[in-house]
Amino acid sequence: MSAEAIRVDRVRRVYDIGTGGSLTALDDVSLTISAGTFVSVIGPSGCGKSTLLRVIAGLEQPDGGAVHVGGVTPAQAAEHKMLGLVPQTPALLPWLSVLKNVSLPAKVNRSAGRKRRAAAGTGAPDMVELLRKAGLHDVMHKLPSQISGGMQQRAAIVRAFGLHPDVLLMDEPFSALDEFTRESLQEQLLDLWDELKATVLFVTHSVSEAVRLSDKIVVMAPYPGRIIDVLDIDLPRPRGQAILKTAHFHHYEDLVRDRLRGAFQGAAS
Repeated sequence: MSAEAIRVDRVRRVYDIGTGGSLTALDDVSLTISAGTFVSVIGPSGCGKSTLLRVIAGLEQPDGGAVHVGGVTPAQAAEHKMLGLVPQTPALLPWLSVLKNVSLPAKVNRSAGRKRRAAAGTGAPDMVELLRKAGLHDVMHKLPSQISGGMQQRAAIVRAFGLHPDVLLMDEPFSALDEFTRESLQEQLLDLWDELKATVLFVTHSVSEAVRLSDKIVVMAPYPGRIIDVLDIDLPRPRGQAILKTAHFHHYEDLVRDRLRGAFQGAAS
């Protein structure tokens, strides 16, 4: 993995909406993300946050520009298990236990996994240990239907981290959870990220969540979807609950909200 984990060069994505019309979801979007950093993307609905994530994941092809992950195309990165993806819903297989769900991806394309571990000088991930660190050790033999929504989302995060991806893409994974559960999962996510050192690109609608988690926050505006600012978040780590009450934290919240107001006003004009 190069020092540059993700490079997005002048990407354009246009959807056909029928009757000869079109919607420009991304217009001339460029972004560079350094390896090992935690970057959040925030903006109004329709600004292209999730589209950008899908293009980086290789789930959609851009209509213009180029994307590279660790110096290769998204398709090559996915083939070599360099990418992990956590969607909005956990998408756990209902007939498998939590442990079997989180262990399943490592069993797919085993040769790529072996090559990655050999190159990194690491062994196979200990999924039981990862579940323990995520607070799921006591429920690892239960089915998804037998655990809470917050636990299901934790399992989805462990499943993605279990591949030891270079880049982890997260599309509003906590959006359906209550605030208390959300803050608890933020802390566990930061603990796992700090230990496993993946690059994280995290889509969110929550200002406080973006500030707490991120090294940088990418602010987007809609119609067409574009980046209007990239903010550095200079807060000490680790970021426990106490940091949420500090003046420095609130300063960054206000700064992000100011940029978001500009994005909303630009969309309305």
